[in-house]
Amino acid sequence: MKKFVKYIVYAFAILILCFIGLMVLAGLMFGDSRGCGKDSEAAEYARSVSQERLAKLYKDMEIYYLNSEGEFDDIYLQSNQDIPIEFRDLEVVRISPGRNHIMVEGCFDNYMYMYFRGISTKEEKEIILSYGEFEVINEKLWPK
Repeated sequence: MKKFVKYIVYAFAILILCFIGLMVLAGLMFGDSRGCGKDSEAAEYARSVSQERLAKLYKDMEIYYLNSEGEFDDIYLQSNQDIPIEFRDLEVVRISPGRNHIMVEGCFDNYMYMYFRGISTKEEKEIILSYGEFEVINEKLWPK
């Protein structure tokens, strides 16, 4: 009987180790190599956009929003669709004028956005970089 219990314990330990190994492997395969965190390349890129370019970008988003008639058409910059000249210089994933945001990076299960506050509202006009999975961080990019 002792040997039987011993084998059950060994089998259970092997199953746990296999499960942990599979989780690590899945994390490596499906994990985010680009990153959507504070120190990621995407965050550094968003912070590196000049204040002048952000001001123009805000105006362009406002114009597209006002002309969108409430449409939520997205502009995917990593596709073959026609990209408006106002946005061609950006290194982002998607521009959503009808939703007042730009997806800077899309990660496994979280995203990094630039939100354009104050378009069609009485809020202060600003661009906010938002990122984080469990705790969402909002960082003011414009105006500084």
